[in-house]
Amino acid sequence: MTALWKDFDLTAVYGDREGNLWLGTTRNGLFRARRQPVTAYTKAQGLLAREVYPILEDRAGTVWIGGIAEGLFRFQHGVFSQLPGPFSAASLISSLYEDRAGQVWAGGRQRFVDGRLARGLPAEVLPPEMGFCWTMYEDQEGAFWFGAEHGVVRYKDGVRTHFTTKDGLAGDDTKVILGDVAGGLWLGSYGGLTHFRDGRFTAWTERDGLPGNTVRALRQDSDGALWIGTYDSGLGRFKDGRFTRYTTKEGLFDNGVFQILEDDFGWVWMSCNRGIYRVHKQELNDFAEGKISTVTSVSFGKSDGMDNVECNGGRWPAGIKARDGRLWFPTMGGVAVIDPATVKANTQPPPIVIEGMTIDNKSVAVDRWESAIRNPLQERAAIEIGPQQSNFDIQYTALSFINAENIRFKYKLEGLDQDWIEAGTRRTAYFSHVAPGSYTFKVIAANSDGIWNTEGRSLRVTVLPPFYRTWWFLTLATLLVGGAVFGVYEYRVGQLKQRQAAQQTFAGQLIESQEYERQRLAAELHDSLGQHLLVIKNRAALGEQATSDQTPARKQFDEISESATQALSEVRAISHNLRPVNLERLGLTAVLEEMIARVTQSSLEVGGLQFSADLEPLDGWLSKAAEINLFRILQESINNILKHAQATKAYLEIWREGDELRVTVRDNGRGYDVATTPQRGLGLTSISERVRILGGTQTVTTAPGAGTMIELRIPLTNPKASQENPESGLT
Repeated sequence: MTALWKDFDLTAVYGDREGNLWLGTTRNGLFRARRQPVTAYTKAQGLLAREVYPILEDRAGTVWIGGIAEGLFRFQHGVFSQLPGPFSAASLISSLYEDRAGQVWAGGRQRFVDGRLARGLPAEVLPPEMGFCWTMYEDQEGAFWFGAEHGVVRYKDGVRTHFTTKDGLAGDDTKVILGDVAGGLWLGSYGGLTHFRDGRFTAWTERDGLPGNTVRALRQDSDGALWIGTYDSGLGRFKDGRFTRYTTKEGLFDNGVFQILEDDFGWVWMSCNRGIYRVHKQELNDFAEGKISTVTSVSFGKSDGMDNVECNGGRWPAGIKARDGRLWFPTMGGVAVIDPATVKANTQPPPIVIEGMTIDNKSVAVDRWESAIRNPLQERAAIEIGPQQSNFDIQYTALSFINAENIRFKYKLEGLDQDWIEAGTRRTAYFSHVAPGSYTFKVIAANSDGIWNTEGRSLRVTVLPPFYRTWWFLTLATLLVGGAVFGVYEYRVGQLKQRQAAQQTFAGQLIESQEYERQRLAAELHDSLGQHLLVIKNRAALGEQATSDQTPARKQFDEISESATQALSEVRAISHNLRPVNLERLGLTAVLEEMIARVTQSSLEVGGLQFSADLEPLDGWLSKAAEINLFRILQESINNILKHAQATKAYLEIWREGDELRVTVRDNGRGYDVATTPQRGLGLTSISERVRILGGTQTVTTAPGAGTMIELRIPLTNPKASQENPESGLT
């Protein structure tokens, strides 16, 4: 430390809360020092192989390292050494494996016994047309399995069997073979995942739920879960027949998973083209069980000690966990070694800063957004977005000097977003065409070890509405539209009322003309046809007197006189029905009583209907025109009973109630179905029209087999009705 102080001319030393050591010098500037969790082995440490692929630790603790061009290396007692061998033809060490006999196999074709090259397999086991051997495995029966570019070879006791997709493999280019805890084999290839047991292959691809078809790594844990690493489709978990997929969307640092290693502290470590990262295994399991929606990844790169962050895979094993617990990963710049026991998490949540804001690509004045941040609860301090401004961006960051590039952010615009927006490492939030209203922007951040600052920072934003969306404009528009609708409604109602009035006037005129025509016909029948019939009757009487008894002429005169008398009676009856002359002479009450008496008498003669009535005196309570209409209504109602009801009893009741005349006509006849029986055939249309002219209401109650009852309520418009006993309506 004294030499360092002297060489750099140190003047100050400071340790911050994240564990960084800051060194101040007089002439050489400011330095930062921190413990790096990754140890890099490169040419400087004696490893001459720059591009490293498979790594293996044998049972003696020796680490074997395969290079892409320099051949095979060993690491013993802290020293790297290069093994001599015939690697010129195939200098790439494509795989490493130690069998049960302690022999180390390189590329599936060379083997080493006690560190010395020994005779390999017969050439026909892995002929050149099979391509590179990427992986090797010895099963429980002692059979060797070789995974190559063009299929899988099983070799035992001199018997060679070659398998391809035609035999059930998911893919020929096999990258990893792993023993199953249940006794079978797992095979991962560029094509999918395959399981072999009892001579049968079972394959899965993306169509079956596999995260991706480019399988590079496999690991089966003590719980029986199979972990699947892919080239660019994330991490997979297969347990109880169900796949779970993890990608950057779910929280992984990268979608590349070249190797899967598990340390002694509950972390799962993975490698990719961007470095090394870890996820807590409990989080992975909790996600698979639906307990959480994302996982947290912690990445390691150049600032953590890696010489080259691009890790290698596809040649098995693509990394190991050594006996001492350290993790070895091959890279494009040597080997990266991590001791999980020495990795200390940064437990300090990063402070968050909102750095600025732009509206339609124009920066907002610093004092404006700083005031909005200092006063998050004050509406007047909010940043205002004008009606013509459609886009705004908010810039933010978090303060940490440990892997600051790996700080992750979440934000939301309260009032617009229901959930947090995963921004990753992005430090700008973009918003476009936000609806008018008041909002609060909130941002939170996590350091490189996944420790979140959940308090975050806030900024109030108000989006102003255009004039046509302001409350006063909407109120005015609502009033105008409401007024227009009301005006149209009133106009339409007026039209309907005019049409109804015209219809009522026409109906009244039609009924009046009908009554006039009835009166004219009645008069003509009485004065003309009646007089002629009377003359015929009288002349027949004279002829009868002029002839002797018992003569044929006398008999003819008798018949003429009798026919004339009958015709004269019928003419008088028709005339009476057309225009009851007694209505003006005797009054409405007497005419109704006469009509009921006549109906009752005629019904009793044929042994049919029993008709009874209860009438209050009606004379003087209605106008003459109203009396005629009421008479016609009752006349039509009684005719309906006689013609259609097939009743044995009928009843008519008329009484006054207040300023109304109440009328009820009912029978015990067959009734009818209102929905299917035409009203016109029963004369109910004419009755309804006359009731409407009278200003009254009509109710018809009927059903098949239940009789019929017609109830009328007719206002008493004659002044006499309002002068006598106004409380009860009775005189």
